[in-house]
Amino acid sequence: MVGKANISDLLQSKLPMPIETDRAKITVEDLASRIRSEMVPLGTVFSYFLVMPIAEEDLKQYLEDPIAALPQAICAALPKVGILLVPYLEKANGKNGDMICSSDPN
Repeated sequence: MVGKANISDLLQSKLPMPIETDRAKITVEDLASRIRSEMVPLGTVFSYFLVMPIAEEDLKQYLEDPIAALPQAICAALPKVGILLVPYLEKANGKNGDMICSSDPN
């Protein structure tokens, strides 16, 4: 399905060497630049990408409905906004940017 991918598959398809899929990590910036053309549009301003599958009703509740509720004037003033829905984020503590993880980093 468009807009859904497994983080481990994405990493392995972009890296020359295999990696351990249970500990796959990538920075938010790296993933965003790799999947930019695969983002699913939600109108003219917003788009999203799912790293892990999400139920359609959750997608509607967390993305579609809130974005649809924004006043048109606000949307017109915003730049393009890309939303990445990922399983976990690991704070970088000032190093290399936050990391997207496929399992709980704690």
